[in-house]
Amino acid sequence: SSAGRVAIVDVDGLLLNTPFTGPTSLGENPVALFRERLDAAEADACVKAVVVRVNSHGGSVSAALAMRHDLERFKGRTGKPVVAALQDTACGGAYYVASGADTVVAGEGTVTG
Repeated sequence: SSAGRVAIVDVDGLLLNTPFTGPTSLGENPVALFRERLDAAEADACVKAVVVRVNSHGGSVSAALAMRHDLERFKGRTGKPVVAALQDTACGGAYYVASGADTVVAGEGTVTG
């Protein structure tokens, strides 16, 4: 069958290239998590496209650069189309990551820049 799936990759919260550890932990390293999800979408032959859902105020320059690089590498290796869907907020480094997609879409109430 030619039907395929669309993978959803979320970019949300503070973008830092560091693991969040400790009692107030927010979870995994956002850069590593983004890379893992792109790798999974690349490895799955059923995934025909990726939607990157962005809801973030941004974060560190190094995190944004790493994520953008990972997105560009994914596109170059797979040829799978990537659409960035901006949610409530897509600012700073988060917008920089999103702008690496083939298409960027934003809602009426999205705050971006």
